Amino acid sequence: MKTYTARWYHRVGIWFGIGLNPASITLGGGLAAQLPFSTLYWVIPVGAVLLISMSIASGLIGQKLRAPFARWSVSTFGLGIGALTLNLIMAFGMIGWHGFQLGLAGTALSGLLRTPGWIGIVLLALIVAVASFSNINRWNWIAWITSISAILLAVSTLFTIGIGVSESYEPAQFSMRIAVWAIGTMVAYAALFALRVPDFTWDLATPRDVIIDGLAFLGAFLIGVSVGALLYRSTGSWDLAVILADTPIAFIAQVFLVLSLMSPTLSTIHSGALAWSNVLPINSRVAIPLFVSIGLILGLTRFDQQLLPFLDWLGAITPSALAVMICAMFVRRYTSTKWTLGSWAIGAACALALKISGQNIHLIVGVSVSLTLLFSSILFKPGPRLNARR
Repeated sequence: MKTYTARWYHRVGIWFGIGLNPASITLGGGLAAQLPFSTLYWVIPVGAVLLISMSIASGLIGQKLRAPFARWSVSTFGLGIGALTLNLIMAFGMIGWHGFQLGLAGTALSGLLRTPGWIGIVLLALIVAVASFSNINRWNWIAWITSISAILLAVSTLFTIGIGVSESYEPAQFSMRIAVWAIGTMVAYAALFALRVPDFTWDLATPRDVIIDGLAFLGAFLIGVSVGALLYRSTGSWDLAVILADTPIAFIAQVFLVLSLMSPTLSTIHSGALAWSNVLPINSRVAIPLFVSIGLILGLTRFDQQLLPFLDWLGAITPSALAVMICAMFVRRYTSTKWTLGSWAIGAACALALKISGQNIHLIVGVSVSLTLLFSSILFKPGPRLNARR
């Protein structure tokens, strides 16, 4: 019997790096631009608890089944179109995140080197592509450097810019519709990560290791989003490169900015390559150059400036899939892979239709429809038992 010995401290840097980095800071700024500061006091914790709960649940399932994301998706949606579609969404979603990370960090690297912006993006793409061929457990030191850099970036930025509140950047009034959208956007921020959490937990020794990593994610995420909100209220912007460009700490802040994105970038390549290897007839090591090349194109076109729209569209598709995958564990005796696939597809279709029509409740409706259909399977004749280890 195989023994699994990976512990929480082998992976905590990855969780922390996803929680606190320029992306979560950007997210916080975007939310502050839409909601009054007083509303963010409860909106941010609610969204954070929801997404962390999903992430921990996903990680615990991966640890229990000893199955990474790709195998878990097959056990839930079957070997056919369901798992293929989800892996394709994961593959493109990871490319989008990779484009964000390369665009932002690569531009900062160009600032350090005093070269045209595209040079830093290309150079960073080459660095992370080479590093991604190493064993995931060897990333731990990079992850810790990332985490420390992210903290230093947040602290130094707030210290330099200040945390004064300007009324000129305060949205006109509270809107429950926007509050619901904000919570959904926070969930969408980590929806893809929550789906791929088993890639980092399937070989952890105990459930306790998963929970500790999840709590580290929660603390880091709250810090990142709060810093972004404070920056927007002080400056009217959440673009770190712009905010820091004319400050006395511009050089050192750009160093922190580049380093803070190293761990998230590597983890994105890891999961993205795995997803592509399940979509195309290639192994994950061959998929890495393909993945990085497409992400490089997005980075060069500054996809990082489209983060919130990107999250908004992901929020119409992925949360329903994640909710079905988690809750299917509780109705395994009563449902089949066809039923779970149908539950996800119909819920995601409803969410997309609402999103296209301009409704901000698309995430809630999509998840609700999917779970209603999933649990209604108990009322019908039981289908074949889902095989978690298939």
